[in-house]
Amino acid sequence: MAVVSIPGLDHLHEGLPPLGEVLDELNAAVDAFFARSASGSARRILEEANDPELEKMKLDLLRMLRHEDIYVWERGAIEAYYPELQTNESNNKNDRARTFCERYTTAEAIRGLPIFQDSATCEFDLIFGAFFGAASLESSPVEIPEQIGADGTQAEFAEASALE
Repeated sequence: MAVVSIPGLDHLHEGLPPLGEVLDELNAAVDAFFARSASGSARRILEEANDPELEKMKLDLLRMLRHEDIYVWERGAIEAYYPELQTNESNNKNDRARTFCERYTTAEAIRGLPIFQDSATCEFDLIFGAFFGAASLESSPVEIPEQIGADGTQAEFAEASALE
């Protein structure tokens, strides 16, 4: 690995470990995070993280991963964020996903999920904010551009609207 030196800025990396060590440590943490036991008990322990020290370590790891643009759900799988099944609702994975998408169509609805009631932040905001470059998932006006109609004239398909 080549090291580039910029005159006057050499002091910025003093005291920091070499990049290779940092990447090795990050790769080891990712490997450990995804290691699975045959019974799945290690995964469940990590997903639930009932021990405060384990919870802190898990959140630190998730922050490190997100800093590297690697996004892992804190609770393991997206299904862990679904609300409890209601009477006569299907437990089929595809049905649950479709129902979730039909019921939770706005950022505000997602923030209102029971899983986030005792949380200061909504994990969806953190992840989707990073994906879409937005600090928050607030609704904002969207301009729909004018289109050229089949007859070659400008045809306006819609006026400005707001996403929800």
